[in-house]
Amino acid sequence: MRSSNNILNWLSVFVVIMMIVGLGGCVRQDPLINPQPVTSPELSMDNMEAAIFEGCAKRGWSPAKIQEGLVEATLYIREHIAVVRISFLPGRFTIKYVRSDKLNYGKDKNGGELIHPRYNEWVQNLKNDITVAIAQKARERKIKSR
Repeated sequence: MRSSNNILNWLSVFVVIMMIVGLGGCVRQDPLINPQPVTSPELSMDNMEAAIFEGCAKRGWSPAKIQEGLVEATLYIREHIAVVRISFLPGRFTIKYVRSDKLNYGKDKNGGELIHPRYNEWVQNLKNDITVAIAQKARERKIKSR
């Protein structure tokens, strides 16, 4: 009888440990990626800003002009929030993480930033959409100048 109690106690401890380990695996994090600066056809600041606003709108990012050459864009998906800053000059833009909510943002033991993997996908899509919008504006400008 005593040995069966010991086995049950050890089994209970094992189950609790497995539950804790299992729950820890539910938090998905990847290294946060701020995309490299993107070079693009050189447009005026107004056209760059307009292209950034168009690129943001394509997948539901809400852009707001902070100052000349700087836009803050916010994405709301279900209960998740991601905020980035897009700095730009004619022919170049950069996207940087600002803050997030419910995207498992944190730092690893070496100080590296971690976040839910979907964030990196959303920002990559944003970068691509802005790049396409800039290229479209450049084509329109080229056609008008003929």
